[in-house]
Amino acid sequence: MLNTSIARRYARALFNLAMKQQQVQAVQTSLQQVSQLLQDFKDARILIEHPLLSPEQKKAFLKSVFATNVDELTYRALFVLFEHKRSEYVDLFYQEFKKMADEAQNIVEIEIQTARPLKEEEKTEIEQKLAVLLGKSVRSTISVIPDLLGGYRARLGNRLLDATVTGALQQFAAQAQVLQRA
Repeated sequence: MLNTSIARRYARALFNLAMKQQQVQAVQTSLQQVSQLLQDFKDARILIEHPLLSPEQKKAFLKSVFATNVDELTYRALFVLFEHKRSEYVDLFYQEFKKMADEAQNIVEIEIQTARPLKEEEKTEIEQKLAVLLGKSVRSTISVIPDLLGGYRARLGNRLLDATVTGALQQFAAQAQVLQRA
């Protein structure tokens, strides 16, 4: 299991440097591309994480795949990971960097679960309500769970806002049980 604090240290160093050079968005985009490649192509992941390949071979692979699509600051940060034998941390490194970039831009990522697919205007309305409630910009991912019957459930980290019919029925049942005992 990977140690998040290690990835966070590397991400913090890169984030601070990217902030100084006003390159946060470029670095985030580049890290996302590299992370996506490693998710989409198992052979690329095997190559990058292979313990017998030298950091120089891994660098050459990245340069050949991305050419000029990845900015120099990101290349240098990834090369530091490779030199310190932390190649397997690329995905976690990206996730930690993204969290820092979102926090700096006052953006929060929320998972919204609904009983049915949302129209774009419904999604926008929910995001706007959550943005007002949280005082931050909201970026959401939507998943459909028919068992919810109606409404929506929003998850932010370990916090849950339940505005579903199922949730309301469960709360009602719990309150009814409390009243029966009294």
